[in-house]
Amino acid sequence: MSSFAQSGLEHVYDTFFDWSYIKAVLPELIVTGWPNTLLLAIASALLALVMAWVMVILDVTGCHLVRLPVRVYVSVFRGLPVILTVLLVGQGLPMAGISPFGPGSYPYAIAALGMVNAAYLCEIFRSGIQSVDAVLLEASLTLGLSRRSAMVRIMVPLGIRNMQPAIANQLIVIIKESSLVYLLGLLPEQRDLFSIAQDHGARTGTLSALVAAGCIYLATTVPLTALIDRLDRRFRAV
Repeated sequence: MSSFAQSGLEHVYDTFFDWSYIKAVLPELIVTGWPNTLLLAIASALLALVMAWVMVILDVTGCHLVRLPVRVYVSVFRGLPVILTVLLVGQGLPMAGISPFGPGSYPYAIAALGMVNAAYLCEIFRSGIQSVDAVLLEASLTLGLSRRSAMVRIMVPLGIRNMQPAIANQLIVIIKESSLVYLLGLLPEQRDLFSIAQDHGARTGTLSALVAAGCIYLATTVPLTALIDRLDRRFRAV
């Protein structure tokens, strides 16, 4: 191997795979970053699920004046870049004097991610409900149920079965999107995987910490993806 090629490989190693830097940052990534990433993702997912559930019920059972704001909300938040929403909510609201969560940026990060993903989950819910045979709705109406009752008691529960893989996939998306909250400036004990790795990389001038963070993201999302695929095959087989 020529000295030029060897030098290039050493440079790649120093940039991405320097074990001394990875070993130095790994405990903080595992002890602080990983739990905070999961906390951000789970809290945002719960908020998104509640918001999406309310919106889809209004969308499929309400009149045009009720459905219109829901459709506008879904269109806006699906159309905006996630990073823009995080900044507008996390920095914009406190700057405008709107601080329902106090000075800390953590709740605003959860709110921003929840608002964005509520729009996507609303569409997932709506598609799941629409995938249920309309004959069931007509039969429910024939039996004397109102349209709202038929939707809530019959169509929505049946649609949930078709939604489960897509909902689980959206959780994986939220885990990855949680990396954007570093823009809001978290306290040391609140930093997620990306925030810790980014800070470490800025101090050391190497990207090895980001590679380590990426490995932890993969160790989280790949098993979830495999589990989702397995559940999807099981539901399709039933």
